[in-house]
Amino acid sequence: MFQVVYANDNNSTITDTSEFSKEEKAVMLNSAVGLGIITWGVLHWDYSIDNDMHTESEGWFQHDTDEGGSDKFGHMYISYGLTHLFSYFYKEIGYEGDDVPLYGAFSSLFLTGLMEVGDSFSDYGFSYEDMTANVLGTFLGYVTYKYPSIGRKIDYRTEYKIDKSELSGDFVTDYENMKYLLAFKADGFDIFEDYEYLKYLELYVGYYSRGYAKIGAKKERNTFVGFGINLSKVFDTKIFKYYQVPDIYLRNR
Repeated sequence: MFQVVYANDNNSTITDTSEFSKEEKAVMLNSAVGLGIITWGVLHWDYSIDNDMHTESEGWFQHDTDEGGSDKFGHMYISYGLTHLFSYFYKEIGYEGDDVPLYGAFSSLFLTGLMEVGDSFSDYGFSYEDMTANVLGTFLGYVTYKYPSIGRKIDYRTEYKIDKSELSGDFVTDYENMKYLLAFKADGFDIFEDYEYLKYLELYVGYYSRGYAKIGAKKERNTFVGFGINLSKVFDTKIFKYYQVPDIYLRNR
């Protein structure tokens, strides 16, 4: 709520109170994030109207793709996170019921679609594979938010271990130092209800690629499974639903 105060000749004040509607707040946030994406794209992804609009087929997880498939999991992660983030926002500003995750999903598709349109004006090109990954990530975000019984069981996370020697301005696409994983949380399954300590355990299934950002390096595509501790349950915070702390769990490549 905004208050605008006017002074009159008698040194008294008159207060004019106005408030944006929830629809106006939604438009403003979507526009602000969209502008941020375009700005980042111009600075780091070579977006330019001087480039001809075009499409590119990038492939999926083949050995000879640019990122070994990690970028597809990255697109899924961004769209998944945006769906949840906007759903939290829509609930906060007054939307209710099924509208909350639905509008969250719409915002995610709009913004990731805007990103792909921007890519079409760069060397990358509009990628149907990337957009498909965006849709899949949005769907996962929608389902896990709308149905809390599923969200209690599954998180989709990124593990990011920064290598300062390789860090560039564009940390968003630093796939060389990222891993993506699904975490299956024992706390969400009724079978563990009577086993208090087991409810802190998690099972991970993940993927990462290495060597694609270094000329002459051996290119690797890796899957893994692992076990760890549900830090969201330990610390009662949402941040660990989306970020996996490196090197604190057991895994087998």
